[in-house]
Amino acid sequence: MKMNVNGKEIEVDQVWAARESEPWNEYELENGDRIRLKTVAKKILKVRGAEHQYIVQSQNIVDVDNAPEPE
Repeated sequence: MKMNVNGKEIEVDQVWAARESEPWNEYELENGDRIRLKTVAKKILKVRGAEHQYIVQSQNIVDVDNAPEPE
């Protein structure tokens, strides 16, 4: 498949990977709230003709504990 990257058209192939681990990064704020962040790979593309070059399309997931209820 072709993909436009920085104004240049390149050939890529989608590759599949078994999910190894998607750990959360956790941050406790001064007010006691806890924010958890995780990046999840949605699609992994290998650049054709290039050794060890990949494009990763990802999504960030955010979770907040102890947040006040909206009014």
